[in-house]
Amino acid sequence: MRIKAAVDAREETGSDIVIVARTDSRQAVSLDESLWRSRAFADAGADVVFIDALASREEMKSFCEVSPLVPKM
Repeated sequence: MRIKAAVDAREETGSDIVIVARTDSRQAVSLDESLWRSRAFADAGADVVFIDALASREEMKSFCEVSPLVPKM
């Protein structure tokens, strides 16, 4: 996974970069897929997660419930 590779590289170099993980799977696949990917990104160590094109307030609430301690964009 690219996120894990970025996290590993950051740790190896001692860099202070912020890793933002984005998915556009909401429109291409489904909301459930996007939520699953966001959870996987957070578990891999992403600092911020972002789902493109959420369609409603309810979808935003569902997104906010994924990995509550990880900032969302």
